[in-house]
Amino acid sequence: MKEKGNKTIIYQSSNGKTISLDDSRGTVIIEDEFSNQIIMGVDGITIKSSKDIKMKSRGKLIMEASDIVTVKGRMINLN
Repeated sequence: MKEKGNKTIIYQSSNGKTISLDDSRGTVIIEDEFSNQIIMGVDGITIKSSKDIKMKSRGKLIMEASDIVTVKGRMINLN
């Protein structure tokens, strides 16, 4: 565990996985050695992946927004 003052705490595994708690920026970042990230902060949550992102459910999968839902992609396949 590394501490930078009282504002940032970084937990790092021997394989390069990190959890960063940054009070000065108001963020929590979880990252692995493949540059996959989950970033949580004042602007919301961002999930980044160097490969595919899959969501699977044996029951319902519900995505809900109180504002606009935007879907972007080279090709969008709804089945």
